[in-house]
Amino acid sequence: FDDFGLIYPTSRDKRIDGGKGLAHKGVPVDKYIAWSPESIYKDVELDYCLECK
Repeated sequence: FDDFGLIYPTSRDKRIDGGKGLAHKGVPVDKYIAWSPESIYKDVELDYCLECK
């Protein structure tokens, strides 16, 4: 879609790999969607966003 965009924030602090992230755990998330093999074939995160509207 040339004139349409859907953006949802995802982030990861690379300092976590060196044990220097926030409290050595990173930033807590509101909703966690675990990766699964289903994610190869469909956009699980997008489906979640569309269900929440």
